[in-house]
Amino acid sequence: MNFIIIAILVFLGIMLALKMNNIRTKIAYILITIGIGFLLLTGFIVVSGKNLDTSAIDGISSAVKTYVVWFGQVSSNVMKVSSYVVNQEWRGDSETNSTS
Repeated sequence: MNFIIIAILVFLGIMLALKMNNIRTKIAYILITIGIGFLLLTGFIVVSGKNLDTSAIDGISSAVKTYVVWFGQVSSNVMKVSSYVVNQEWRGDSETNSTS
């Protein structure tokens, strides 16, 4: 049921973005909507795998804590991979500021 709600929200966000006049605004809203949908979907998957009771306050706080910890670990891994990629020598020669 939650997948349906997330899909509807993403669809409505994309439809709202398509009503905009500027193409850059349309693309930005579509990417933001897809990103938020992705975060909601992954959050639902992460929390649903823990078998938490979301009808009680303790279950909801455990679900939020689980998602925040998971999101922090994902962000940390993305930063590590990004910094590794940036520090690589992508050119065959070691000259970076050649003017000849």
